[in-house]
Amino acid sequence: MATNGNAADPASLLQKVVKIINTSRAELNGQCGLAVNFDTARSRYSIALGSNPNQILSLKLENLEPAGFMDQAKCKASLMMFQAGQLMAGPEGRMVRNQAEQVWTKISAKLPAFVTPKMFLIGIALVLLSLVYMVGFYKFLVLVSCVSLPVVLLLPDIMRGASIGLRDVVRLVPLRLREMIKESTGYDVSERVAISAFVIFYSFAVKVLIMSPQTAAKAAASAAGGGSAVAQSNLDVEAIYKLGWDDAINQLEYGSSLPALSGVRRTPSSDFDEFDYGGSEYVQPPPKKKGMFGGMGNLLSLFILGKSLIPMCLGPGGRPSLQTFITNLKAMPPWRIGLLAFSIYRLAYMF
Repeated sequence: MATNGNAADPASLLQKVVKIINTSRAELNGQCGLAVNFDTARSRYSIALGSNPNQILSLKLENLEPAGFMDQAKCKASLMMFQAGQLMAGPEGRMVRNQAEQVWTKISAKLPAFVTPKMFLIGIALVLLSLVYMVGFYKFLVLVSCVSLPVVLLLPDIMRGASIGLRDVVRLVPLRLREMIKESTGYDVSERVAISAFVIFYSFAVKVLIMSPQTAAKAAASAAGGGSAVAQSNLDVEAIYKLGWDDAINQLEYGSSLPALSGVRRTPSSDFDEFDYGGSEYVQPPPKKKGMFGGMGNLLSLFILGKSLIPMCLGPGGRPSLQTFITNLKAMPPWRIGLLAFSIYRLAYMF
């Protein structure tokens, strides 16, 4: 592996995921870990294994190589599983298990005598699968998000064993949402802003849940002034494709099964133009008007840029520094660089 001349990190591996290779211990070869230190006296890197970060290995440079994308993903997944196991083995994990056991005991006690816990779980799984089949997987995820968001926000209070009623939910959810926004973004928003974000999220969620694709298509057709039978019917692309397929099977003229369109005559005017539109010229519809920032996606891109670029540019004393920006950019993970590039592209495309 090539070196960069830096005695403190000759291979530029510190704080990066590396793959262990060519060691005398076959069980270590192929494993990944995080390079946490470099011993200049022994010329060895200290590697914290992804499967067990408490186990630190001291390895030579020739026994390491930068991990690829898949190896990094496996290492991070192993690290998350290890941390989850440590959390569940700790006092908080034991508290969660105890509360889950208490809830399960109460549910089991209320079940009829002929219903076993296993039957109950199977029934819940069947209900969830039926819900996915009826509303679709996307709407199912939205519904689960709506239900789980208050639970996630109130989880610290639940873990403390607090008795939470409806009034407590109304009082605590905005407060916990405000704390979550502050921890995630660093911005200290007011409770009114947190409530507004909460209401906006549920408004979009309800809109997604209650509007079907056919309803949206009919609403768009009505708004555009399309009063034709097809535009206001429940025909979708799949149904129209089925009509064309049936025409081909029955050796009928193409489009025979399609309903007649208002204002369109089905008399072919040439071999290449099946429909006669009465000599009317096609009018290019006006472009869709965009908001001040071009929509919610551009607003999010602007927020990401402001949140990421401003701290990257500030050097000692809070003054902008190009060298600090370059250093922070080199140390930034690839996924964050990609997110920044995509945000810049979205904002540039707006103009």
